Amino acid sequence: MKTQLQQQIETLQELRQSLLSEETVMWDEVHAVERDLKFLLGIEEPVEDKPYAAEDAAVAMMESATRKTVVK
Repeated sequence: MKTQLQQQIETLQELRQSLLSEETVMWDEVHAVERDLKFLLGIEEPVEDKPYAAEDAAVAMMESATRKTVVK
């Protein structure tokens, strides 16, 4: 007999596979399911290794602004 935790993990794994098999993958949903799975499995990711989305956006905006600047 499966525990409630095992059942939740299996349900999330099935949901993840279902989301990934869609014609148009909704990555926000996939990432949310993966986050929940990692929590239930007790997997921790090192925070320092992952860049923040806001940081990536800020760098992209600065690079774009630099390319648009006209040098006289």
